Amino acid sequence: MSEVTSYALAESIPQDGSIQALGSAVRSLLVVPAHDSLCRDLKASGEVDTLPLQPSIASVASEVSQVVQGYAAPRTEHALTGRQLTYLGGVLIQFTDHAPGLRRPLIPYEHTKGLHDAVIDMAAATEPLSFSRQLAVAMDQTSNDLGAALWRLFVASRQYARYHDNSAMQDAPPLAREEKLEQMLDWQNALAACKPAELGYQDAAGDTYYAWTHAMAEYAYRVLPNAPNVATATARRIFRVGTNIMQPVTNAFYKRGILSDHSTAAAYGKAIGASCASG
Repeated sequence: MSEVTSYALAESIPQDGSIQALGSAVRSLLVVPAHDSLCRDLKASGEVDTLPLQPSIASVASEVSQVVQGYAAPRTEHALTGRQLTYLGGVLIQFTDHAPGLRRPLIPYEHTKGLHDAVIDMAAATEPLSFSRQLAVAMDQTSNDLGAALWRLFVASRQYARYHDNSAMQDAPPLAREEKLEQMLDWQNALAACKPAELGYQDAAGDTYYAWTHAMAEYAYRVLPNAPNVATATARRIFRVGTNIMQPVTNAFYKRGILSDHSTAAAYGKAIGASCASG
């Protein structure tokens, strides 16, 4: 397993440009920019494995609590300001490549690629990883910092599921399209799935990024505000219903629609986030 130097989540999220970033993210949700849909090519490739299912939501929540309790507690100096939480909200709801206001380096490429490689290596030695095992890998790579681990899981899982967060990667090497697809395929086949194969395309990578998005939101807006208030509580409630709201909106405004339904993944993420917040 690769060892990658960590730093706190508060060092990753900028203080400036928060309102512009959130507005840019919202606008780009309603008018989706043209983009290369690598994930649809991956689905059509025929190279995606049939994957085992995640444990039940209750089991995953319990396993996540055990992982969190086995590591150091989050430190209070990692709290986020209101501006940082606003900026984070924009990143959570939209790919950084799609929203001009979000296009700035947020995480070193070596952090996301290090997590990508560690998950793949562990899956190759055992089996596709459940959410709790993914969290354990990320905790190992972030010096037991829970906020940083959730952030890294969110960014890495979304990048390798859809590859629309290149602008968030600091020092990312230029890759050919085929190289990106290879990374996405390896990632997809290293993850346990939320949906059984008999129901259609499992899209484990897509479900994984939805789960970590909800987990990050639940944890960030519940645990990390340096001054909890009505706004942070409201943000948490909005994210809890966000997937149910946005999937119909995406299908209405984007002619291709969503690749697969992520409602179950969102339920996993909310349970994971609650376990992380209370653990």
